[in-house]
Amino acid sequence: MQRALSQIEDAAPDRPNGHGLTRDAAPNVIRLLVVDDNEDDYTLTKVLLEHGARSVYQVDWAESFEAGFRMLTHEAYDAALIDHLLPPRSGAELVRLLGGRLFHTPLILFSGADDPAIDEEASEAGVFDFLQKDDLTPRILDRTIRFARQAHRLEHELRAALAEARDANHAKSRFLAAMSHELRTPLNSIIGFAELIKDEVTGPHGEPRQVEYAGDILSSGQHLLALINDILDLSKIEANKFTINHVPVNLYGILRSCLRLVMPQAQQTELDIRLDFQKDMPVLWGDERAVKQMVGNLLSNSVKFTPPGGTVTVRACAVSPSEIAIAVEDTGPGIPVDQIGRLLQPFEQLEEQIELARQGTGLGLPLVKGLADLHHGRLDIRSEPGHGTTVTIYLPVGHGQPPAAGRLALDVPTNLC
Repeated sequence: MQRALSQIEDAAPDRPNGHGLTRDAAPNVIRLLVVDDNEDDYTLTKVLLEHGARSVYQVDWAESFEAGFRMLTHEAYDAALIDHLLPPRSGAELVRLLGGRLFHTPLILFSGADDPAIDEEASEAGVFDFLQKDDLTPRILDRTIRFARQAHRLEHELRAALAEARDANHAKSRFLAAMSHELRTPLNSIIGFAELIKDEVTGPHGEPRQVEYAGDILSSGQHLLALINDILDLSKIEANKFTINHVPVNLYGILRSCLRLVMPQAQQTELDIRLDFQKDMPVLWGDERAVKQMVGNLLSNSVKFTPPGGTVTVRACAVSPSEIAIAVEDTGPGIPVDQIGRLLQPFEQLEEQIELARQGTGLGLPLVKGLADLHHGRLDIRSEPGHGTTVTIYLPVGHGQPPAAGRLALDVPTNLC
């Protein structure tokens, strides 16, 4: 730092310095705190900044670890320059105590030692920069402080924007949950009365079309109720209020049940539906309703998007002693790789598939991913346009004996297991 003093006269034109100024007297003054047990180093830093920097500075001094902590937590500074050695503690320790990059003042560490380990320690502590005292010049010091303040401001704005977005998302989830509850009660009544009319419980109708209309009302009401239930579940997942009840799951029974539900739609388009289930599967511990919901959503998507005459295959096997894979594979149009991430966001659909997905909402894949995460599992999507899509759910298994019944001894492709 000593040799930097010789550069001061050439570094900046004559102008008033920041010594003795306060924020009220000079709003553009940068108020800096130097935390250093060596008063000479503080004095040199002060001279460099007040007489050789582009900006105007007011430089204060804290002569110890404790003084630095007290002044930084009780006074407003624009930046702090902290010495690495503050016996018997360290500057990095002070940075960590203050909260690093989350502290309201940008913190910069400097040291007289040329040691990469100090640089690494400073980064881990959360400083905005690390400087060597012997390399300091008015220009380097001024630029470092200005850049640290700018980076600190941008990080603060990003964190504030993220918090605002998170709050808005939670508010949206609460609103959807409240609206869904309000809609579900009258909708259940509509579905119940439509079913009574359709089944002519109160007696035959004089007009046959009334039965047909009641069937349409019932079908539409059930579809709307399923949508509301999906929104409710997704809202609960986002709000961390979805409860998973871990019990031994009859996976084979769930797969067969889901296949029966999509079979009528598959038959309409002459799809070939297949089930491959590994023999002697270990017991899956999970939430039975959630597992059925995940498989049902994947099957519904595959049946919906696979063209007539195509194939939809469900496979299940143990990929390791501690993990089960459930895969739904189809021969549909496929998904561009760069669009897969987008489809994991609620209500997102591919524009070229909107016509095919006119009965969908874009909630299926986000819901499957959320439920898989709650099971401490994961979701994997492999797809290529023109070659179909394979969506695999990986779930951890419990410890126990495989069920004695309800299994098929079918081969599972090696690319899954």
